[in-house]
Amino acid sequence: MESIRCRCGTNPFPMDLSLSLLSETIVSAGLIHLKRNARRIVDTRRSSLLVSLLFLWLTACSQPVTIEMYAPIGEELVLDMSDSLCTYDISFFTRADFPAFSRRPGRDIPLEVFLTSPSGRTFSEQVYFPTADPIRSTAFSDDYLAPWRTGCDPVEYGTWSLKIRIGDAEWESHLYGFGAILEKKR
Repeated sequence: MESIRCRCGTNPFPMDLSLSLLSETIVSAGLIHLKRNARRIVDTRRSSLLVSLLFLWLTACSQPVTIEMYAPIGEELVLDMSDSLCTYDISFFTRADFPAFSRRPGRDIPLEVFLTSPSGRTFSEQVYFPTADPIRSTAFSDDYLAPWRTGCDPVEYGTWSLKIRIGDAEWESHLYGFGAILEKKR
């Protein structure tokens, strides 16, 4: 059996160690180190799994960020703008049906938009809904989408009602209704 002479730290006296004793010491120290790391890895995985499950649970219980609604012309749409920590983007969408391969009216759709606040106050304005670039077009219909308000911070928080009236008889004959997309921005 061979022996190694080494000096340890500041100890001036040499130590004799056999190779077999040294290798056993190294192996046992390595196993202890592996066991400790294995426990740490398992603990890390458990805590990562718990954090992931908690995140999924919290996001599953949240309200949707975007709400789409559609109503026939003249009926009300309900906009829930009750979160005071958010601003809102509101877009309008519609579909216009036409006889096959017919000519489309070449002008924007004039709309009268009526908003009623939670306290009953009514606001109105006339806007023009752009029709130059439909988002989808077939031989029989065109789908349109356009932003109406971005970054809207309502004067009152709560449930608002929205009513749209079309100011063009030709367009009104091709439309069945209007929709709104309400998107919360934090």
